[in-house]
Amino acid sequence: MKKFTLFLCMFFGLIISVLGSENQVQTQMLKVEESSMSISSNEVTIGAASGSTVSVEIISTELVYVICENDWLAAHIIANEEINADNSVLLITASRNPFDESRSSSIRVYTDAGDEQFISVLQNANTLNLLELSENSLFFNANDDSVFQIDVNSNTNWNVVSNQSWVNVSQNTGNGNQCIGISVATNPSGTKRVALVSVTANGATSKTIAITQWGQSQSVLDVSVNEVTLNYYWDDSIKINVSSNVAWTAVSNQNWIQVSPSSGLGSGAIYIKSVSGEPEASRQGTVTLSATGVETQTIQVNQVAASEFYITLPQTEFTVNSLGFGLIEIPVSSNTFWTVGSNDGVVDFKPETGFANETLYIATEPAFYEDDHEAVVWIEQRDYEGDIDAIELFITIKGQTQAVLEPDALNTSIAAEGNSEAYIAIYSNLNWTATSNQSWLSVNTPQYTGYGFLGLTASANVSSTTRYGTITLSSAGYGSKTILVTQPGNGIELPKLETLTPNLELNAVNGSARTIEILSNLIWTASSDQSWLTLNKTMGSNDGEIIISATENNLATTRQAIVTISAPGVNPVTVTVIQAA
Repeated sequence: MKKFTLFLCMFFGLIISVLGSENQVQTQMLKVEESSMSISSNEVTIGAASGSTVSVEIISTELVYVICENDWLAAHIIANEEINADNSVLLITASRNPFDESRSSSIRVYTDAGDEQFISVLQNANTLNLLELSENSLFFNANDDSVFQIDVNSNTNWNVVSNQSWVNVSQNTGNGNQCIGISVATNPSGTKRVALVSVTANGATSKTIAITQWGQSQSVLDVSVNEVTLNYYWDDSIKINVSSNVAWTAVSNQNWIQVSPSSGLGSGAIYIKSVSGEPEASRQGTVTLSATGVETQTIQVNQVAASEFYITLPQTEFTVNSLGFGLIEIPVSSNTFWTVGSNDGVVDFKPETGFANETLYIATEPAFYEDDHEAVVWIEQRDYEGDIDAIELFITIKGQTQAVLEPDALNTSIAAEGNSEAYIAIYSNLNWTATSNQSWLSVNTPQYTGYGFLGLTASANVSSTTRYGTITLSSAGYGSKTILVTQPGNGIELPKLETLTPNLELNAVNGSARTIEILSNLIWTASSDQSWLTLNKTMGSNDGEIIISATENNLATTRQAIVTISAPGVNPVTVTVIQAA
């Protein structure tokens, strides 16, 4: 179906913009004696990508009209040019579905003679790249050997990296919903130290976890925040992290504030909850954490009145580039129900309704206007008296002031099986061509004008190794862009054990550390031939990392250690480690 619809788009040179729900497309059909209309299918499914198309055959002896129920659909009738033919093709095109749920609409097809039918259109779900963490700060004592688990809520691939070698993460990459284990090495100093762990994913806002580790012989009591606001309703609660290495107590000064637990030993968390709801006026209270030999920590607790509905946003004006799809994440702070609306078909949003504090996602589609285009999204709330208050968000999509030729990805993969296909959206306002440098990789769309999809087809890769090809996009007077295409092997995978770091150097100080990167598809073991060089792990599987750490070198000369990595069926790999004097 993709090949067929792409062929139609190339043949007719159509770039079909999203039509308003009242737009009609009509084509005069050749008439025969009898009036009738039939449609080849009354239910169709269309892809999630912008510009996805599907076709339906219509047979009619009358003038045909079509009306799309929603403005994310467009319809165009293409008449059959054969003489005396009374059939035509209805080409249906969709804008991008930015949400992880499918959506549906309908198209009304009718004639002046009173014939009427409806086509149900189901658009596939499209996953927004989301990335959320259960915590954004962690606290460790100097000799803490705990492993904190951070929940990652995502629907795409993500990466994890620490900016300090004394912080260990259980995995550097992941996909979807998983847990990250974070631990720290012993802090030998008498002062606290801090680190940042960054979690990133393409198309999503990066997240950061602040790591604090206290020094030796320090009595510590700290909290993640010193002021919180509860919503008006009963049972609203907030979690606050506690960092400590001593016994502590937590006390509330108001009977409507419940704190749990009321005491603890070491680091943990408390939950502050409202146990009576809907106050007529806003109110305040405090929760106090205290321990022997440390400064008391006070948390101010605010609760809004039931009549004081509010919605606050960190900003209301946004600008996105006209190329590609924009994704805006807006944290909504509220204590009531709210709804979202827009006046423009180039933006989509999720959720359409919300309650209290949630994240609003706004997606924009590529635009090829010469001038900037402004869309408005509004958030409405209704107070106790039924009055509606609204906050408007202004989204500016930058106009195109120059020639454009941009693929939505500079690298893609294609399956190892024969006749496998891949598609890449090309954002352009030029005539462009596409060529391949490999005979096994063919271009289904060698030339096109404006925005469209580049289709690729690959022959089977029967070897066990990955192979690569490049696609060159070019346009006269503009230049070229190169897309890397990767096809994995389809044969038996050979055993592999390699390292990207065969030689490493360490400083003379205690705790000097480096990372050994391992590329493998086996279960492997690792060992050091010197007691002064330790490894954070001695066993692993597939690709991974080993963090090596050395004690202080008190010698006047450098010293050397060998780390050996072994796996069955392959030669061992060695890493030479030199520590400075």
